[in-house]
Amino acid sequence: MPPSEPRVPVLWRTMQQWQDRLGFAGSLAHQYAEKLGLLREISRLRTALESSSSPVVFCHNDANALNMLANSSTHLFTLIDWEYSGYNPRAFDLANHFCEYCGPGPRDPTQYPSREVRLSFLRSYLIASREIQDGGLGAGPAPVGTPDINT
Repeated sequence: MPPSEPRVPVLWRTMQQWQDRLGFAGSLAHQYAEKLGLLREISRLRTALESSSSPVVFCHNDANALNMLANSSTHLFTLIDWEYSGYNPRAFDLANHFCEYCGPGPRDPTQYPSREVRLSFLRSYLIASREIQDGGLGAGPAPVGTPDINT
């Protein structure tokens, strides 16, 4: 995508497609979504993400354990299955990754990663992101120090 074109999050197009599948405003599916507060929650999410400082970046959008291959000799992993990829707020991709811990079917919230696990992942993510920006992984040693992600 040329830099002059805006990076429009695919999240909103996907959410709109889901809402369109609910049918007209009086349909049973639409009424159920209203009762659950889904439409209000989508609006709240959009407002929060659009007013945040989270940059819109190219995201995997399905970063669960089944889409990650680990190399034990290099200590690197590779993401596979990019069919859901596209531009989204970075915060969405990271939050989605943590939600994937809860399982593919009925979600088990007890499996959501602890704060310690989330911070460890985010530190590694930021270090790798900085390496990529500085010329790609393998271009040199990781920057010294740990990014402060507690603020």
